[in-house]
Amino acid sequence: MDKKKHTLKVISIINHKGGVGKTITAQNLGAALTELKQNVLLIDFDPQHNLSKHCGVTKENIEEGRTISDLIKGTTDQFQPYQANENGKMYIIPSTEQLAIDNIEFSAEENAEEIPMHLKNIMDRIDLIDTFDYAIIDSAPGSSMLMVNSLYAADLVLLPIADLDSMDGVETVVSMMAGNNLPAKARYIITKYDVRIKTNREIRDVLIYNYGESTMHSTIRVCNALSEAARNNTDVFEYAPKSNGAQDYATLAKEIHGQRKKLFPNK
Repeated sequence: MDKKKHTLKVISIINHKGGVGKTITAQNLGAALTELKQNVLLIDFDPQHNLSKHCGVTKENIEEGRTISDLIKGTTDQFQPYQANENGKMYIIPSTEQLAIDNIEFSAEENAEEIPMHLKNIMDRIDLIDTFDYAIIDSAPGSSMLMVNSLYAADLVLLPIADLDSMDGVETVVSMMAGNNLPAKARYIITKYDVRIKTNREIRDVLIYNYGESTMHSTIRVCNALSEAARNNTDVFEYAPKSNGAQDYATLAKEIHGQRKKLFPNK
């Protein structure tokens, strides 16, 4: 019997700095891809578990054995994600504060080669047992073993940039990728963009000048509906489908999916 061809395209959303729109991007890019008839799995890989909460999965309603920590530890053999949007094409594996403990335990493992591979191994297992088109990982900020695992699991690393400080943050990530000879492609995406603000325009000019091919054409504008949707435990397509936020993430999803043969050549 022929082995199943690996088709799951894994996108890790990473920045060394927090507050750049990682979680909102993970949720709404995922929702936008479902609008393109793609099946999407979200992975909350941040101990703050904001992505889980934004999708309506809280500590109060998480069932035992259904978190990313359970899969990492091998305490469950069952893959049971939660439905994450109303159209039934986006699901999520949630996290809890346990993930912070997992991060500490990673560093204590004796086999150094296995430490960065936990999440990739899970992605490979999921690819074999299910039919998701995309997995989107919301990675923890900082340069912990959680972020390293997110890098190793990725086919595409999406780097949100919202200000000058976050540009420094992505340079740290790109340096880590180069230092570990990771094959994943890195792409910059500008978030919280306001054309009226000079610094925002300068950031875009710098990215295009220095990293033109690696900068997404799409930009995510400042949009109150994005944060309002998150507070209401839903995505912007369900909360405000005609908003700038919905338009921008729809454009980003079309750009990524349209370039999938280039961005994910082996998928």
